[in-house]
Amino acid sequence: MMPRLITTTLAVLLWAQPVGAQDLEGVCEGAQELSVGQWAEYEVDGFGGTKLTARYAIVGEESAEGDSRYWLEMTLPAGGMLMQLQISGYPFPPDGVHKVLMKVGDSPAMEYPKEMAAQMGSEGQNLSEPIVKACSESELVGWETVSVPAGEFRALRVKVTIGGGEKEIWLSSEVPFGMVKMAEMPDDKGLVLVAHGMDAKSSITETPVKLGGPNQR
Repeated sequence: MMPRLITTTLAVLLWAQPVGAQDLEGVCEGAQELSVGQWAEYEVDGFGGTKLTARYAIVGEESAEGDSRYWLEMTLPAGGMLMQLQISGYPFPPDGVHKVLMKVGDSPAMEYPKEMAAQMGSEGQNLSEPIVKACSESELVGWETVSVPAGEFRALRVKVTIGGGEKEIWLSSEVPFGMVKMAEMPDDKGLVLVAHGMDAKSSITETPVKLGGPNQR
């Protein structure tokens, strides 16, 4: 009985250890791993209690200037807008966006000039800023089992300040992009993961029209 009691006691003590930087580092390293086809879909709280949907996916990879670059596709909850950003990695700073494609409804996809890429990247609704904050400027709360429409996950809960407001984020390396849930406190409004997978394809099948180019009408 004694060896079993010692083993059980050690397991309880290890589980009860406070969360540390090593836990956060491990989760953040998992979030940074990109694979073509990965996608995550979120339910987003809108104005007046409405529920909107946003989808993020890696739909392509190519080499440019000796660097591997990925196409991040974001289907945004406003006006049927779809945006693709060419990025070197994730999360990314605004100047880490190399190209921007945008498509609204049935209109042809547009390619924006490189000079506008950083601005478009910073203004786009993406998960990058919260992940950067969570991985570098957060207050660690601890590991929790959190239930969302996509399922139940063991996630690391952190507190961050974004835009002057306090948010809580639940992170897991089990899901693409690392985010399970984000809530603005104290209202508990934000976004939750509703589905994820590894079979994403690009929603832009036509050749984009370059903004300001000879093909633009």
